[in-house]
Amino acid sequence: MQLGFKSPLQNLTLRLLYETLRERSGEITNYELRITNYELRITNYFKL
Repeated sequence: MQLGFKSPLQNLTLRLLYETLRERSGEITNYELRITNYELRITNYFKL
């Protein structure tokens, strides 16, 4: 599953959803790691 949301709101909503799930499950999922990588790519892109 690729993360390529055009809307920051979609990205934030997804992030909040998975933060909630992580708190309930106590586990870090591959999906969360992909979200983090996606955020790092966005951060690096805007630093250029």
